[in-house]
Amino acid sequence: MTDMSSARIPISSSSAFNGRATQDCAPCNAKASNIHVGSADDTASVARMTNLIDRLGRAVHCLQFSDGLNPAQWAVLRYLGRANRYSRTPTAISDYLGTTRGTMSQTIKALEGKGLIVRETNDRDRRAVLLNLTEQGEAILKNDPLGCVNSVARSLGNQLEEASEFLDRVVDCLQNKTDGLRYGVCAHCTNFCKSQFASDVHMCGLTGDSLSVQDSAKICVNYSDPAAS
Repeated sequence: MTDMSSARIPISSSSAFNGRATQDCAPCNAKASNIHVGSADDTASVARMTNLIDRLGRAVHCLQFSDGLNPAQWAVLRYLGRANRYSRTPTAISDYLGTTRGTMSQTIKALEGKGLIVRETNDRDRRAVLLNLTEQGEAILKNDPLGCVNSVARSLGNQLEEASEFLDRVVDCLQNKTDGLRYGVCAHCTNFCKSQFASDVHMCGLTGDSLSVQDSAKICVNYSDPAAS
């Protein structure tokens, strides 16, 4: 294996492990503590933003009844398209999407029946199951109904980063309240060890496995947030 930079020690026990936060987000804490956030003049704008997010959620939900699939099934396909090899178990998907194991089991069976995903044995644990997209699953994911958001995002230009940061904060706040998980991107993890000698092969400091550039861009169930260390 190519020599790597020193692996950083993974977080063993943290409220931010796997993106899970045990407390409300800062704006919610500020509200609970009667700390004023913004000015009175912002009231109308804040109400408009809240209304827009509500409408966005409803529109996104309705849009995903397409190609014979429902929103839950699209969510699983989308997740499998982004998740690395450590994160494609039914439990990991269920935790990420915030659904019960029973509901996830039914969704997985439906996708298997449509020939969009397939089960494989986990090489690390023969008792565990990994889920992968089939060629048909990868093909249908290219017609993701949420793909229409891409053109809007591209049109934002230099406002895209600011808009993304705002939505990140909204998602964090909502997931904190629902005890959901936000698996982070591999390359941003404290366990990611970037090779100083090769640009296409890196390493996971937690497992010792080599990571390709493609692996590094996927989300991981073992993600540890550098901000929490």
